[in-house]
Amino acid sequence: MLFRSLDEVGYTDADPALQAEVAALIAQAEAIGIDTFAILEDIARTYANATQDQYNAAAREALATAIARGNQNGGSAATQAAPAP
Repeated sequence: MLFRSLDEVGYTDADPALQAEVAALIAQAEAIGIDTFAILEDIARTYANATQDQYNAAAREALATAIARGNQNGGSAATQAAPAP
């Protein structure tokens, strides 16, 4: 279901390398219990008027930060990163 909604909003038109990197970070974050939906929802609100690549770049940074924090905190499910404004 997630992939269908991504197609509908033009996610598949984004830079393929950046898109793959974000998808890998999402999988990695979810594997250690991070709530990626909340992170991506914050990014979507913050970058509502951005291009898909700008959104993906912000998502990449926020997810990488959340993963780093999750690794430092032992993979706590509550670990999240706030998007950069």
